[in-house]
Amino acid sequence: MRLTPTRSVKDEKVKNVNLSTAMLSPSSAYGGLYAPKKLPKITKAKWQELSSLSYEKLALHIISLFKFDVPEAFFKKALKRYASFDDPSTQSFLKK
Repeated sequence: MRLTPTRSVKDEKVKNVNLSTAMLSPSSAYGGLYAPKKLPKITKAKWQELSSLSYEKLALHIISLFKFDVPEAFFKKALKRYASFDDPSTQSFLKK
């Protein structure tokens, strides 16, 4: 799946890029970001089926629907790092 810039100039041809390109240069022209033009469709029945998966398996399944040009191993490594991101000794508290 190719990504499109969130900002552009009127009447200028938009340059869509692969995820690997967007990761190397996350800011598109004119200060925008990159985003998918459309999201993969997931039926209600499929959501129900996916609801029993772990966070990591669910994330990998949804990411696979985008058909990015980045190996699955990259996303697995990122999810592994995410799992150990929070440090219980330095909790953040929200006050209303």
